[in-house]
Amino acid sequence: MKDPDDALVFSHEDHLISIETEILDHKILHDAMKTLSNRQREGLSLKFEHNHTYPEIAEIMGISIESARTMIYRALKDLRKCIENNGLSIQLLFFLSRSVKS
Repeated sequence: MKDPDDALVFSHEDHLISIETEILDHKILHDAMKTLSNRQREGLSLKFEHNHTYPEIAEIMGISIESARTMIYRALKDLRKCIENNGLSIQLLFFLSRSVKS
């Protein structure tokens, strides 16, 4: 049985690798975001950074609620495809998007 007082210790190299990996992941996300249209980026920002509802997004962007839903869905689909083509998991995308805001 493992002693509960044993702490997991990371080496300096592990820390550097972690930082470099995070930088690369952010670059992949940034590059993937640039493949989206300005409207798609705006819609994603309203939805995930500003936590607006679809009716609010529709009103702000001057489109129907259904169009807002479709635009967000397609933007996420395109973003996921681009990110996965670059070796980054979609789960990491959401982690990174939360850390980018802070």
